[in-house]
Amino acid sequence: MEEKINIDKLGEIKDEDYLDLIETFQSHSNFGERKVYNTLSGLNVFLKFPNVECAALFELNQKEFTFEHRMTSPIEHEESSIKMFGELLGGAVIGKSIQSASILLHPDYSEEIKQYIVIIPLVGQSGVEGLILLGLTKHWRENTEKLFKLCGLQSGYLKFMLENTRLKNSLDGLDSEMEQRISVRLMEISQSKREISAILDSVQTGLIISNADTGDILRVNMVAEDWIGLKEEELVGTDVAKYLENSNQISGAHFESILYNKNGEETVILRKNTIADISAVNYKVESFSDITELKEAQKILENTNEALEDRVLERTYELEEIIKRLTSEMSQREKAETFAQEQEELNKTKSKFMNMISNEFRSPLTIIRSGAELMQHYHKRFTQQEMETYLDRIVTTVDYMTIVLQNILFFNNANDTVVGSSLHKYDMFELLDSVIEQIQKNQSVEREIIIIKSNDVIKTIISPDILRLLFHNLIENAVKFSSVEKPVIVTVEETWTEIHFKVEDEGVGFPEEEIDNIFEIFYRGKNADNKTGVGIGLATVKQSVTFLNGSIDVKSELGKGSIFSVKIPRVHQANHDNIEEEIDYGAIYEID
Repeated sequence: MEEKINIDKLGEIKDEDYLDLIETFQSHSNFGERKVYNTLSGLNVFLKFPNVECAALFELNQKEFTFEHRMTSPIEHEESSIKMFGELLGGAVIGKSIQSASILLHPDYSEEIKQYIVIIPLVGQSGVEGLILLGLTKHWRENTEKLFKLCGLQSGYLKFMLENTRLKNSLDGLDSEMEQRISVRLMEISQSKREISAILDSVQTGLIISNADTGDILRVNMVAEDWIGLKEEELVGTDVAKYLENSNQISGAHFESILYNKNGEETVILRKNTIADISAVNYKVESFSDITELKEAQKILENTNEALEDRVLERTYELEEIIKRLTSEMSQREKAETFAQEQEELNKTKSKFMNMISNEFRSPLTIIRSGAELMQHYHKRFTQQEMETYLDRIVTTVDYMTIVLQNILFFNNANDTVVGSSLHKYDMFELLDSVIEQIQKNQSVEREIIIIKSNDVIKTIISPDILRLLFHNLIENAVKFSSVEKPVIVTVEETWTEIHFKVEDEGVGFPEEEIDNIFEIFYRGKNADNKTGVGIGLATVKQSVTFLNGSIDVKSELGKGSIFSVKIPRVHQANHDNIEEEIDYGAIYEID
């Protein structure tokens, strides 16, 4: 091993001789005259410097940005070098050297320290490459500056070598990666070509791809090959106009055209083409299918349609005649069915009517007959009071039958009843009082009927017969279907043009599902079986209100009672012609 440089003579070396000195050290290193420059030989050069006991190289990991121990010369100082590096790193000395990119001596000077450390940062053009630690046995003192220059020159070689090695490794990696990418891309292109060929060949229509500018064929599929009679390699480069009629036509929709095979024979095709601009090349894609059989089928269909049209005309005429006969028969059948239904309804109504007459008049007639027979045979034995009792019973029964007959006659000839009634101005409460009095006579126990009035006198011009039916049926219905302990409340109010009439009871009420049916003739609720009647009273009320151009509303709750609210005009306009003298609304309010 060559001797170290005499540190005492270091001050005599000129600056321009440093490079030669470094070259001398490299050529006379452990490798003798070998010019192969590696990391270890470069690191060993530092061992020729005065007082240098060991040299250690730490290289920067570019990915993790951490220093990794690369080598130490001599090897026996490796453990102490790694330990020293850790202490310097913790003391921020390493960071200070890298940040300033300058060589540092640690410590700077101390008589007590037996070993000094030189920190040499390896900073290249692309950043920090690594770090060299030199272990000294003695301080350089006066020759420190020139020895630092020697260290700087040698570290420059080492830095250049590390940077080149890293760049070479990086280029080798990129070259390998590029080769892999190229191989993968070539495989993908090859696979894409195979896939495109498979797709083109799987299409059941003919395909010809050509250069839109030159007309040269570039690709064809197997269907086009079969129809033209040539293989793809024979067709590529030839003019597409040789095989397709009007090849310059561009249409996004299907159109009829001609395909020529290699012998010039024609095939009728349905054709469609598009232009695709890919990589500055205009591709024209022609797709077509053979419609020869379709054209023949169309001709056959046209001939068949003509024959069918003639047959259809004949059958249409026949069907029209049949439809006329069927329409006539259906019309007659509908008339017959309607007549039969009307007869059936009429028979049902007659049956109900006869049952009603039988049920409603049997008991009253029995009462009248028995009373009359008793007075006829035993009148001499009766007192005057007994005679009056039997007569009142007969009169009451006759009144009840009269009301029933009036309801029946109202339905049988309602219009005549309204038109035939004499209209004149009268006090409505006089009519209401007489109705209540008659209803009280028909009761075995006198009922409490409360009248609430907005005025003591209300004048009106309405047929008294119709109004009597309306009052009588509503009040009697409330009395019949409520308890004797509960009063019936009658409320009468007036406006300038209307009379509002309300009857309220606390009786059995109606189920909600029956309210829409209670105004139908002969209808009786489920909870009315134990009460007399045939279901004509409320029907008469509804029709009376209708004829008077009024309205009626019902609110009822099962087991709690019902409220019937009626609104009718003060003057019945439909019968204005029957008014004995001209009376206006203002005159109605005049009190006689």
